[in-house]
Amino acid sequence: MIQKELEVILSRYTQARMGEPFNGEHEIFSNFEAIREALAQSEAVQSRPHLRVKYSAGQGNWARVPWIAFLDSRETTTTQKGVYCVYLFRQDMSGVYITFNQGVTELIRQNGRPRAHQELQKRAEAIHQYCSGLPSKGFSLIKGIDLRADAGLGADYEYSTIAYKFYEAGNMAPRRIEWVAWAGLM
Repeated sequence: MIQKELEVILSRYTQARMGEPFNGEHEIFSNFEAIREALAQSEAVQSRPHLRVKYSAGQGNWARVPWIAFLDSRETTTTQKGVYCVYLFRQDMSGVYITFNQGVTELIRQNGRPRAHQELQKRAEAIHQYCSGLPSKGFSLIKGIDLRADAGLGADYEYSTIAYKFYEAGNMAPRRIEWVAWAGLM
């Protein structure tokens, strides 16, 4: 179910972003909502009452890099700060990443982009010491995530990524995407 909805988003989002008006009634939002609901009802999330699943395809305009995030209220209630797990879609919709990430907006607002990027990378490197088990689960801790994003918020996520695993569009099924990997990240 989740794979199917992801594939629909990956195949239709660019067309929506490039040529259709942004509004919450667009059919693509039902795909995001279906994924959010499936994840929120999963055992991994239900067994952690402090977790919330949220998504964004933009605010007022289509996001270049939409996302679906797991927010742990003990750490953060917003994607603007703190650390959290998040699906990040490539801007060209050629795939989706499962990532362990940091909020960027607040840090950029406080320090400007260049200094925030340096700080995000420094923090990611410091957190790596707590993520030693992730590479054995197929996650990369090496800088190199490629969201194929233009400058701006989408590109900022590349600096904030702590760990990531990539799934290519059209190559998710029948291979089961490891949604339970979230439990390992959380």
